[in-house]
Amino acid sequence: MPTSFTVVTTLLPLASLGEKLGFRPVFLGGFALFGLASLGSAMAPGFEALLVCRILQGLGSAAVMSLTAGMIRHIYPLKQLGRAIGINSMVVATAGASAPSLAAAILTVAPWQGLFAVHVPVSILGIVIGWRSLPDHPGTGRRFDWASAALNIASFGLFFLGVDLVLHATIPALLLIAGGVGAGVLLVQRQLSQTALLLPLDLLRIRVIAFSVAASICAFSAWYSSYVSLPFLLQEAGISQGGTGLIMTPWPLGMAFGAPVAGRLADRIPTAWLCAAGWRRWPRGWRWWPGCRCWATGC
Repeated sequence: MPTSFTVVTTLLPLASLGEKLGFRPVFLGGFALFGLASLGSAMAPGFEALLVCRILQGLGSAAVMSLTAGMIRHIYPLKQLGRAIGINSMVVATAGASAPSLAAAILTVAPWQGLFAVHVPVSILGIVIGWRSLPDHPGTGRRFDWASAALNIASFGLFFLGVDLVLHATIPALLLIAGGVGAGVLLVQRQLSQTALLLPLDLLRIRVIAFSVAASICAFSAWYSSYVSLPFLLQEAGISQGGTGLIMTPWPLGMAFGAPVAGRLADRIPTAWLCAAGWRRWPRGWRWWPGCRCWATGC
């Protein structure tokens, strides 16, 4: 949980830092921090040290996750961007497919510290490959907005911490949620007066982007809600750790096979044809749900 909170709260600030310093150094620095934090987690003498290392893991993960799409944009030509995103999704899904089975296998032969130790050689390999292969585009050098970064961390951190506690301590949870909403309001007000935005609210004025963001939020919320709760449900049903890993594997494995196909198709036909779950007839003509005029705009 501390890792997830750290990732959520620092994605946007680290993306902005990557624009300032350049994607490559922040990306590789995040990889290095993740590897060192994983080593620290495996060697942690107690709960407090483990908690700190897990937070640092989340910080390193956020640096890598927030800049992956930007790195892809600089590696692939625009006409192959759909294919590039599909390949990246395939890699992520393949890792997700192998992770439950791999974790179950590690726990059958090693203590829980092995789950963190295995990240160390993988991180070293990733840093070596990235150091030799990733493009080095200079950063913009613009001033980093520390106030907006702090408001972003407070907004997402307080809100999701409150949601997590709402069933256990209702009053403190509601206060945390209110604090997160208040910080979010201040963040939006500050962003409206900035030229270099940490939170790109102006993009949401574009209808296609607004609907895409909303659809992504719904899709990932449904996925992670199911994927996080599924192991507990299977364990409670009496299924072993190895069996739980095998049962969870087909889900991301299907994504791994489907992602590159969808990516290639996205370079050739309108993406709404691939993304829309259905369509309906509106009084003024045909329109794909939830409102994208594919024939009119080619969105």
